[in-house]
Amino acid sequence: MKHLSIFGTMLILFLCRLSDGIIYDRFARDPLFHKLRQKLIEGLTSINRALKVPHYPNISIPKHFDAREKWPECESLRVIVDQGACGSCWAVSSALMMSDRFCIASNGTMKFRFSAEELMTCCPFCSDDAFVTTCRTGGNAAKALVYWITNGVVSGGHLDSTGCKPYSNHSFYHARVKPCRQVCSNDNYPASYQQDKRFGKDPFYATSTNQIQKEVMTNGPVITLINATSHLLSSYQDGKIVGWGEERGVPYWIIANTWGPNWGKLGGFMKLLRGKNELGCENIAIFAKANLEATSATNCLFPNKLASVFNCDTLHINMKYTSTFCTLLVTFSCWSREGTALYQDAPHLNLPKNSFFYRLRVEYIEIIRSSRERSAPLPRSYPATVIPKNFDARERWPQCESLRNVANQGLCGSCWALSTSLLMTDRLCIASNGTDNFRFSAEELLTCCPSCNERRDSPITCENGGNAAKALIHWVRNGVVSGGSFQSEEGCKPYSKQSFKQGKISSCEKICTNSKYTVSYDHDKRYGEEVNFATDIEQIQLEIMTNGPVLTVINVTLDLVNFRGDGEWTNCTFPF
Repeated sequence: MKHLSIFGTMLILFLCRLSDGIIYDRFARDPLFHKLRQKLIEGLTSINRALKVPHYPNISIPKHFDAREKWPECESLRVIVDQGACGSCWAVSSALMMSDRFCIASNGTMKFRFSAEELMTCCPFCSDDAFVTTCRTGGNAAKALVYWITNGVVSGGHLDSTGCKPYSNHSFYHARVKPCRQVCSNDNYPASYQQDKRFGKDPFYATSTNQIQKEVMTNGPVITLINATSHLLSSYQDGKIVGWGEERGVPYWIIANTWGPNWGKLGGFMKLLRGKNELGCENIAIFAKANLEATSATNCLFPNKLASVFNCDTLHINMKYTSTFCTLLVTFSCWSREGTALYQDAPHLNLPKNSFFYRLRVEYIEIIRSSRERSAPLPRSYPATVIPKNFDARERWPQCESLRNVANQGLCGSCWALSTSLLMTDRLCIASNGTDNFRFSAEELLTCCPSCNERRDSPITCENGGNAAKALIHWVRNGVVSGGSFQSEEGCKPYSKQSFKQGKISSCEKICTNSKYTVSYDHDKRYGEEVNFATDIEQIQLEIMTNGPVLTVINVTLDLVNFRGDGEWTNCTFPF
């Protein structure tokens, strides 16, 4: 931030009312600031399209207000942090706001110091323009609040603090963000990583001065965007009164900076002209409430064990930014003691109607039901079969090599297409008793299935992803040609270089892109029939045992993305 970026997310401790509303000057009209403002709003609305509008008591707004005086028991309100060489003001300010609001909501009984390091290292969607947050790319404070609400944030503090994940030397001195490790970096911290998490709730934003004032007075500090000019960095000076008010007829507000307590003449705080949208600070303010009741057991969305995914009741992640959800191929299941316990505890069999997984399941079922052209029992019934303790499709049908194939989607968010094409390949081989080893094309689904988009108003791209249920319907109605993996030169339409290396989807060509393939596009098509679904464990087991692999939706946790085959965890940059 100190070296390159001019925009920083700062912490507003107290604001002053502007009687005739916000006055917009050149920063309000600046297209970059408008874009940043929209990104903050999108970051908040990604968690819930119907944001809960805050309501405030009928209180009068005083001429002067200072959060440090209103809540003197909350020491974090007086803390000024130095972000060092890293462009982490968005994380530092967000963590300070969380600490302030937790203390305020608990009447000073919970002085939990949230970790900026956690936001920088383990929030996979907090970056605006990259899949990985770095000290140069910075991050989005609105998404940091979403992460607080959905994932929880552990304790931290500044360098050499005593929390679970203090600000690291790596960030402060070397301007580098460390790989995510879902453990406490402080070996002496008594609580585990998961037990240490605390959560927020009810995110919102304000563009009205009156609303911002009431929010600050009621619940504590909010976050805003400020254009950190070279003048602000190097020569800010003057100012004597800490609070909001006027000095010699000039209205101001006071802001906590993230460049350390030795910056400026107010111990790291600054007074900024009020009412003229100085440095763009009146464009938008964002905030969320402290959730004093939530624990890691009830609110965690990125747990350190994949099994814990099924303990999540709600899920609010914007796929456009994170591609957090992929449709993956279930090739085998093992019903060990641990697996049984997992499914017995799984609340996804009786999901709350407002949860993401419930809505996703309903959507997939409706897609499949609406595609059926004749009446049939849904889901299918199976003959009486004893379900074994262990089952592996690769051992059951060894003649089908595709069951042992693992695809690599590269830089494209195409897991839905790759998994679906592998399922088609497996099932055709199984149905033919191993005589037909036709390899279906994921590239065909990516490029020539216009109805496979996840959202009706969005085309299929490597960022938007697609819908596996719609891909199966496309297979039944239109057929799919052959095609192998990238550089395989196998089939009519192999996985393309554009998809694998550039993360871009080619335009649809109803011809074979492999010039060496001898069969025409139309003659190469193969078809499926009777798209169906299963909604309980026994149905899934029986379906796999009878007809082969099925598709499911999995919450791709950080642990899953960062796992290396040798059992170690690493920071894999993996843009789905």
